[in-house]
Amino acid sequence: MATARTLLHSPPSRLPSPPLSDKSSLLSFDSAPPSPSDVDPASPYTRPPPGALVFAQHVHRCPPKMTFTERSKVWYAGLLSETLEAWESLLLHFLLLALFALVYLALSRLLAPAVLARLETRVRFYLFGAGSHAQAQAQAHALDWAQA
Repeated sequence: MATARTLLHSPPSRLPSPPLSDKSSLLSFDSAPPSPSDVDPASPYTRPPPGALVFAQHVHRCPPKMTFTERSKVWYAGLLSETLEAWESLLLHFLLLALFALVYLALSRLLAPAVLARLETRVRFYLFGAGSHAQAQAQAHALDWAQA
């Protein structure tokens, strides 16, 4: 009876080799008819011969250009939808909605017509030196000069 040590170190048993007289069984993969892509040299999927420059073949086709909306959809899906859990995505969308609502309210209060009229006089005074007060002084000075 063989011990475990001799079983571990003994070489593996070999399978019996086929008889040499039957060559078709030895080279059965060579006797298969070639596929059409192997035969047609004009096919872009033809396997190049060994040693050929592979990059000279035009096998790769570039995908068609994506439009801006398709690119933005892919970006949005990859950034938010596919990387977050469902509850995380809902929380993030709620926070973004609240942030945009605050920005909209702030801009609507800042750009109200009454505020814009007051800002216009300040901007005119700071940029051009002309405003309601400066304009009134310049007109009064011009009237005094014309009367003198």
